Amino acid sequence: MNTDSGKEQLKQTPVNTTPVAIIGIGSMYPQADNTAKFWTNIKNRVDAITEVPASHWRAEDYYDQDPKSADKVYAKLGGFLSPVDFNPMDYGILPNAIEAIDTSQLLGLLTVEQALKDAGYTADKSFDREQVSVILGITGTLELVVPLGARLGYPRWKEALADAGVEKELAEDVIKRISDSYVPWQENSFPGLLGNVVAGRISKHFDFGGTNCTVDAACGSAL
Repeated sequence: MNTDSGKEQLKQTPVNTTPVAIIGIGSMYPQADNTAKFWTNIKNRVDAITEVPASHWRAEDYYDQDPKSADKVYAKLGGFLSPVDFNPMDYGILPNAIEAIDTSQLLGLLTVEQALKDAGYTADKSFDREQVSVILGITGTLELVVPLGARLGYPRWKEALADAGVEKELAEDVIKRISDSYVPWQENSFPGLLGNVVAGRISKHFDFGGTNCTVDAACGSAL
C-alpha cells in the first residue's frame, strides 16, 4: 500500500467549508431545565446523577446486584429530568391525547421554544419560516412503545392463568387489572409513538416550511 498516494488523495478531496453559526440553544438535562442552569451546574461541578425517582419506577422491583440476573438491572442510579410544566392547549394538543403522545414529542416542543427565544426569535419577530428546517437525532425505540406493546400480551396472560388452574372469571379480573396499569391504545397512539413525528409536530406547531426529519442517533439522540 502506497501511503504517500493515499495522503495525496486526501489533500485533493474537496471540503465543504460553509460556515455554521449556532445562534440559539434550548436544552433540558438532569437538574437543569434550561441551558443557563446546565452551564451553572458544570461550573459548580454538580453531580446530577441520582437514585431512581419514585415517579419513574420502583427500583426494588427491578434491581439485583447480580449483573447476570434475567430481566433485572444492577444499578439504581441515573440521570433523570425534573418535572416540567406543560400546557397542551398552548401547543394545539387536546388534554385527553397527552397520555398517547411520547414524552420526546412534548419535550421537543419545549426545547425548540427555548432555542427560538435564545436566538431572539420571539413571537413578535417575523422571519422566513419557509427556510427553517427541523433535523433531530432520536433513538428508534421511544418510551411509549413499551406500555402500548405490553398490552398486547394479554393472550399469553390468559393462557398462563388457565394452565395454572385459575377460574375464568378470576382470570379475566386479573387480566383487566394488569392491562389497566398500561396506557390504553387510542387514535393518537400510532403517531404518538413514532420518532419521525417529533420533528413533524415541531414543524407543524411553529409553522416551519423547510425539511423535517429524524435520524436514529441511538445514544447520541440528545444531540
